[in-house]
Amino acid sequence: KMIKAGKTPYVDMTDHKGIYIFMIHYLAELIGEKNHLGLYIVGVITLFVCCIYIYKLLYSINKENNCPALISSIIAIISSISFLVFQNLTSISSNGLNCETFATLGIAISLYYFYNDVKSESYKLLHTFLYGIIFSFILLMKSNYTIYLAVIAVVIFMHYFRRKEINQIVKHLIYGIIGIVAGLLPGILFSIYKNCLKEMIYYSFTVNFKYSNAPYLGLDTRIASILYATSVFMPIFIVLLMGMAVSIFIEKKVNNNFTSSKVYKYFAIIMALLMLATLMSARDYYYYLLVLLPFLSIIINEILICIYKKVSKTKNKIVKTIITAAVLIISIASLAGINYKYGIEPMIKNGQIRLKIARAVKSNFDNDIKLANKSFFVLGSELYLYEYLDVLPNFKYFCTPVIAMKYLEEPYLETVNYLENKGASMVVVGIGPTMKEFYENTNVKEVLDRNYSSIRVYQGRSILKTKR
Repeated sequence: KMIKAGKTPYVDMTDHKGIYIFMIHYLAELIGEKNHLGLYIVGVITLFVCCIYIYKLLYSINKENNCPALISSIIAIISSISFLVFQNLTSISSNGLNCETFATLGIAISLYYFYNDVKSESYKLLHTFLYGIIFSFILLMKSNYTIYLAVIAVVIFMHYFRRKEINQIVKHLIYGIIGIVAGLLPGILFSIYKNCLKEMIYYSFTVNFKYSNAPYLGLDTRIASILYATSVFMPIFIVLLMGMAVSIFIEKKVNNNFTSSKVYKYFAIIMALLMLATLMSARDYYYYLLVLLPFLSIIINEILICIYKKVSKTKNKIVKTIITAAVLIISIASLAGINYKYGIEPMIKNGQIRLKIARAVKSNFDNDIKLANKSFFVLGSELYLYEYLDVLPNFKYFCTPVIAMKYLEEPYLETVNYLENKGASMVVVGIGPTMKEFYENTNVKEVLDRNYSSIRVYQGRSILKTKR
């Protein structure tokens, strides 16, 4: 909305993410701004294409195993949809589309072409060109996820190096570089057009690195933060790593499919690197795990291949039908239940809470702020209030989390100066341990007390207006 209103990314509004996430949201806004229609359309298209490539990957695996793709692929896609709906579509109204959504799409596409190239022992130059585009796309969105492409690059290099086909290495290098340039070009041109190329590079890389390291600028707290993130995610990582190990065993020992087992080893390395990428941010955000979705689908697929092969040996058609139906019903019911419990139900509850807060804030904004040019600022994470009040922020650091402000000097000083000069006619102060810590370790509360008076406190949120 701000870009559409003529504002400039990284100049009038800042985020530590790359330019492509700005461009995607801008495109979505042009498609349809009412009720987040454009965001839903982009989200659904991304979801659909991602699931298509997961299906194509599983179909290739199942075809290799002489196993019908229908049952296992349908279940895997249902799990994918559940995961994507939970982590993506249900949060659009408050958080927009996250970088992990698009990184997952790039990962799914890469795995599909990589699997087929390894299987055929022929690495197509166009696929390398595509890997280059995907690399740039992820780089200018959330750069840490590009690490998985190093595995694909090394495998291609070693394949031709062992064969002493240096000319092929050179060709792939050229195609990869061309792909990288082609992937960077739209982002660079858009940044030049919006006159923010220098700022884009600074915030996407320098500030992004500082922001990612914000919780652990000191060595002791850095280790503590990484260990905390590890403790949260490790049980999930262990299950996925064990699942991939079992999948390798099944392909090699049970299905005698040495090609798939070989590719699965590469997949396991890629998955481990992506796990490392999530841990290095030292955050416990579960939507980070979205990038592991294709591997979850592969593991589910392998389990169902085993079930199918056991069932197919049963001569009794009635028993075979009952077992197949039971697997389908249990799988669908379990996934639907998980999706409702951890996705839809919290979304409904959170939506009801947000609506009550937004109505309360809007009532005060409409009735208590008498200025001709009213402005609004949220000190916290409840950015949906801008949407509900239909007010564009007038401060570039409006979406910088307070936890990051504690460690990043520039946005902190700018925020203090903004509040000291009464930049917003109304301020809503959020709640939670992060905000409490921020208050205790900075002079922001003093600045607010000096320049703003309380209208009321609603569900712990302080609603303030400027003092005359």
